[in-house]
Amino acid sequence: MVKRSASSWMGTFRTTGNRLVSTFSTKAWAKPFRNAVPLSISSGAEGLLSLGATAVATRSLGVDVFGIMVFIMALRAVIGALVKVRLRETIIRFGAQANETGDRAKLQRLIGFGLVIDVASTLVGLAVLHLVIATILGMLNIPATHADAAYYYGLTVAATTLTGTTDSLLRLFDRFDLVGIQNVLTPAIRLAGGLGLAFAGAGLAAFLTLWGASLVVSRGWLAAVSLRELARRDLLAPRQILTRAALRPAAGVWRHSFGMFCNQVVNRARDKSAPLLIGALLDPGAAAILRIAENIGGLTRKPISKILIPALYPALAQATASGNHRRRRRMAVRASLGAGVLGVAIMVPLVVFGETILRHAFGSGFQAAYMPMLLFAIAGVIRTFMSPLPPLLNVAGRVFTAVGIQLVATAVWGTTMWLLVDSVDVSAVPLAEIAQTLVTGGMMYAIVRVYLPDRVNEPAKTPAPDPAPEA
Repeated sequence: MVKRSASSWMGTFRTTGNRLVSTFSTKAWAKPFRNAVPLSISSGAEGLLSLGATAVATRSLGVDVFGIMVFIMALRAVIGALVKVRLRETIIRFGAQANETGDRAKLQRLIGFGLVIDVASTLVGLAVLHLVIATILGMLNIPATHADAAYYYGLTVAATTLTGTTDSLLRLFDRFDLVGIQNVLTPAIRLAGGLGLAFAGAGLAAFLTLWGASLVVSRGWLAAVSLRELARRDLLAPRQILTRAALRPAAGVWRHSFGMFCNQVVNRARDKSAPLLIGALLDPGAAAILRIAENIGGLTRKPISKILIPALYPALAQATASGNHRRRRRMAVRASLGAGVLGVAIMVPLVVFGETILRHAFGSGFQAAYMPMLLFAIAGVIRTFMSPLPPLLNVAGRVFTAVGIQLVATAVWGTTMWLLVDSVDVSAVPLAEIAQTLVTGGMMYAIVRVYLPDRVNEPAKTPAPDPAPEA
């Protein structure tokens, strides 16, 4: 047996490493993971900064006052979920088709369509806020002294509704580095400002002002860099973007947008309303505990919402536009396995160090969040494994199928929480999330198996001519 020298082994390792780097850099199925690199870096920083900002707010305000802050933030989030037409999936899907065919005019019409919808949803959101906020604050028994702060914080819903198209375009153009910067900017402002407010002994109104200002600044920056990107690609032409044709940019856009809106209303309104419901059924302190448990336990699904899905969806849309269904399937399977393993890896330290984190970061009043936190972590791990299923349905155009699935899952979620809240208090919410996640995953997997092909589209073969009749 010939012994290999150290230099020979080093050469083998170097060659293997170069092959891995080349595969990661060039293979089409690895594109979601390439896009995920800047998002993973920014998401890690965002998670740490957000936890730090939340810890500062909880220690400065206390459990009950922080619970009122959670109420107000949840109310704004629910209004946003109900009125914002999130066009990210629509713009990426039809924008990928326009890029594939080189149809510049179609892409500009799509941008105009998104801007019109953003302005309309903003106006509706502000009107709803003005009409309902006083009534809802009264129903939740929030003191009248906080009404003005809640109203002005609610106005920041315009910051998210007005910039939906700009965010979508950066993802379409694979500028995930810029999206990552915006993700970090919001919690960084909150942490830095929160430390100053804590030192000054500020109250709820000051923290709400800071939280709202950070959102306005970060979304404003996002809009600015998106406009710069459009100008760099010679797409910033108002006369071609803001035309009547923008209301009909391509066949199927309105149907897809409406389906995604229905899906979003059901999905996001359910998730965002949990603090309002649990606080109304129990008390503001319970809403605060729920918020902390969800923030920490939800770290297991952060790789999905902040990294994997934003990176995966454009790649799936491009594979679908080119007709390469086999490559699309490989992307989905490998993304599912990678995200699931990462979710499990994040959950292990939460099980071991969760109580310590809660006690030292948020105070002894939040140690009751440990069990709900673990249940949220389990729900997040389950969601990581099924994460490619919703974008697969969306890029295939089956948005109303997804809406039906979400309606069934929401019914399961509400029923489960209602039956369990009296016996397990706050833990009813994560248990309901586990139930609805399992139902959603099972139904989506069955639909994907039936309706989405795996073959690669090939050019149609010209049929052979009929043989000449025999003499």
